[in-house]
Amino acid sequence: ADAPGAEGTTGATDAMSVWSSRSRGACLALALTLAVASCLPSRAAGYAFRVDARDEEQVALGRVEYPEPVVLGPINGSERKAVVILLHGLGGAAKGMENIFEDSPFDNVQWIFPVAPMRPVTLNYGQPEPAWYDMRNLDPATMWDDRDNILASAEYIKDIVYRLVREGVPPKRIVLGGFSQGGAVALTCAVHALDGVAIGGVVALSTYLPMHDEYLRGALRVSSTAKDISFFLAHGDADPVLDVSLGKTTEATLWTLGARKLQFHLMPGLGHDRNDAETALVKQFIEWLIVDTF
Repeated sequence: ADAPGAEGTTGATDAMSVWSSRSRGACLALALTLAVASCLPSRAAGYAFRVDARDEEQVALGRVEYPEPVVLGPINGSERKAVVILLHGLGGAAKGMENIFEDSPFDNVQWIFPVAPMRPVTLNYGQPEPAWYDMRNLDPATMWDDRDNILASAEYIKDIVYRLVREGVPPKRIVLGGFSQGGAVALTCAVHALDGVAIGGVVALSTYLPMHDEYLRGALRVSSTAKDISFFLAHGDADPVLDVSLGKTTEATLWTLGARKLQFHLMPGLGHDRNDAETALVKQFIEWLIVDTF
């Protein structure tokens, strides 16, 4: 069946003017943090999911330690048949993504909310905060990609996916997604890191595919299974932080790389944030992709 909402979802918009002054850059950096940091980090009700069998609360990958993810569900004591993994954005916390779980009371679905490590962020003048990777600027024309840390975070998420597959979760019933920085890592994981594992889908909200030019010229490997993944992209047409042009470039890049199932939703009037309309579309996508297959 065709994916819900797949038709007529791409709209046009004029590129926003670039904020180039230091003061405006600071405002954008603050907006990027506040948009996702709706709550302080907290341990939500649920049980622990560990990437390996150790008892530590953090998982070390290279020189960075990733805190233990927050895990919710399955609800009503139901059997786990599918998993949704959602990553928060820069300066955010797992708590900021949990409303999607609360608005999507599916039986048989486990929700995993990974937590980014604390690291200095150049965009915010070196202040440490939860971040999947460093950022220096937000101008689409000159954006710098923290290649090593983006790939390291994607490897960490890949380890979570591999653990789930070893535990018996069918790859097609795993959905990976995220907001802003989290979405960038989710896309990188699906397009690059998860070679040979075709997960069910990716939910990428107000985000972009880092190093997109490297994939296009063959400098970065494209996963052999990326073309089989269903991609859901949504971006606000009033986003003052990550310009909507980044979302459109991501859409175009994925098509060029051979994606077969992709939908891009332009959200009218939405800034660098999420709203009920977008959450409803995400819920519909997850329901169509995995819940209807139970």
